[in-house]
Amino acid sequence: MLYPEVLGKIRNIVLSSGLEIVEETIREQRGVLFVKFLVDFPFGGVDIGTCERVNRQISNYLDSVPDLVPDYSVEISSPGLDRKLRDYDDFKRVRGQKLEVLLSEKVSGKGQWQGVLREIDEGKIVLSVSRGKSDIMVEIPYEKIIYGRIVL
Repeated sequence: MLYPEVLGKIRNIVLSSGLEIVEETIREQRGVLFVKFLVDFPFGGVDIGTCERVNRQISNYLDSVPDLVPDYSVEISSPGLDRKLRDYDDFKRVRGQKLEVLLSEKVSGKGQWQGVLREIDEGKIVLSVSRGKSDIMVEIPYEKIIYGRIVL
């Protein structure tokens, strides 16, 4: 069983590096602790050097508590460009970029939209969608968004 202070220290190492935790998996199986984090800076741009540094810091910490965690595996990585966007902070980070948004129910007759993210607030996003010579603005409430992705 993992002690809460061990888990808290691992998360604190990641967060004190100025990173956001996009996704985490921490589990113990057959005496081995598996630690996996997808991390990013608040405005993107995490690099391999940052991932290596945080990995080393977590490994050094786990080495210092061998009685609690005798064997472990640590993986720190970036979600990459095709990161799934799910909440306000995710969408705020990519304002002005072209997105594809998959919906749980149709908005304006479609279950998927592609356009430039123009506006964002706590309840919705607004995409500028190209329609021939003009653009239309499509408001999409968060509760209907399964996820969005940057279109490359």
